Amino acid sequence: MIFHFKDTFRLLYPVRVLVAGLVAAQVVATGVVWFSNHALSARLEALKSAGYRLLPGMQIDPALTSFEAAFGGGVFFTLSLGAGIVLLSLGAVMLVQSFQARWARIAMTLVLTVLWVAVLVWANSNGPCYSVSAFLLILPPVTLATALRWSPFRQDRRRLPWRRTWHFLLILVLVAVWAPRIDKDLFVNIKDNLMLTTRPGMALVHLYYKYTLYPAEVFRPLSGKQVKTYACEGLDETQAAILEKRLAAYDYLPVDGAATADLVIRGSQDAFVLLHHGKPVMTVPAADFQSDTGNLLKAFSEKTDNARAFRRLTLWTLVWVAPLVVYLLVFAVFSLVPGLLTGLRTSSMLVPLLCCLFFVFVVIYWLDTPVVEVADRRAVAKILQSGTRREKIAALRYIHENGMEIARFSGFRQLSDTDDYALRYWMVRNFGNSRHPDAMNRIIRWMDADSNYMVCKAIEAAAGLHGSAEKVIFRRALVDKLRTSTDWYVQHYAFRAARRAGWVPERSG
Repeated sequence: MIFHFKDTFRLLYPVRVLVAGLVAAQVVATGVVWFSNHALSARLEALKSAGYRLLPGMQIDPALTSFEAAFGGGVFFTLSLGAGIVLLSLGAVMLVQSFQARWARIAMTLVLTVLWVAVLVWANSNGPCYSVSAFLLILPPVTLATALRWSPFRQDRRRLPWRRTWHFLLILVLVAVWAPRIDKDLFVNIKDNLMLTTRPGMALVHLYYKYTLYPAEVFRPLSGKQVKTYACEGLDETQAAILEKRLAAYDYLPVDGAATADLVIRGSQDAFVLLHHGKPVMTVPAADFQSDTGNLLKAFSEKTDNARAFRRLTLWTLVWVAPLVVYLLVFAVFSLVPGLLTGLRTSSMLVPLLCCLFFVFVVIYWLDTPVVEVADRRAVAKILQSGTRREKIAALRYIHENGMEIARFSGFRQLSDTDDYALRYWMVRNFGNSRHPDAMNRIIRWMDADSNYMVCKAIEAAAGLHGSAEKVIFRRALVDKLRTSTDWYVQHYAFRAARRAGWVPERSG
């Protein structure tokens, strides 16, 4: 038996470049999240010194200042924005190499360089954003150098599969299959049909809920941050006391000193100067700031939001590029067997076809939740009692999206005890809309589930019921979660729900 190691190695050229680029992206992402985490840790320490103890992020595992938090959080940017930049850079190299004439390659290189500079300028259009700039300045040169060094043109190998027109046509088929599924339900469908059905999928969900709040803090606008800090300069005690009460409603808490404050309010006669990182942003009349606090804080957040492009690029690459990364990884797996056992000519035809068939099957069969055509309530009840798992999920989604009362359907008690995380998720969502007298107690019991994911969803669902008779019990349970949980996402959901239920952070001691 002949093993074609060299041919397989060449076949994996784009995968090798991708892996090298992802390693570089992980280094950059780890550094970006590390600096963000340490800045947040300093703000939380300032709040702790000011007497605040029950705030999300103070007691979490892994801790903000740990390498694990920075590395784990960096994976999110590596597999979204980092992967996107690496693949686009690789595509740029292959595009330039596709031209035979030297002048054409030079012209295309200049065009692509101008586009790269334009994206860099756009990403910093609302103020310098060092995080996204680090990705845009470091990853393209690294990918370019790697791609050129490993280029098959050095071995005169021009007829590899990704050099064939039909391979790109297969990728276009995948894009055509994928594009219609990009809507508001995309991530819900991925979660219900892929992530919550297996142990590996649940492990990924667990990792998501353990690490992704760290990168989220990197590019959130100030208005989106859960806890904001402020400091006053030149204000008397009466003005400071009035502002503290007003700003607490928007989760701005006072700290001593401007160094760790997100917002500095400097008194200036009858006006306030609002500063961010030592730079004046807005000047507003004192009376207007006290009467229209919410809108002025929102305007302040928009003026200081230099990560808007960062968020857009990350979301775009997460939706469009992440599937291509997965495609290349599957390409690598499929390349091993036919690539080792057959020659380059055969494997270069077989591998892309296998990848295409695999992805079409996954996208069409696994991502689509069946549409439930309901004639009456009895039809829904029948599905909940005897339907398949996917049909039950679809029925529960139908009940939730149409605002129907889950307790009116026979079989809801049986589903309440299910071990299936996807079914349990939709049961929790439905109980969040329920008027059943035991709804709050059921949700609070789920708040002690073994999965932090389900704990978060139970908290989120119960937040819609805080006007019921169990409001006090719910608020106590939330404060207890803030006090005892070491999971940042649980603290995040508990704090948000507690604030909606009327709880106000207080200083201790």
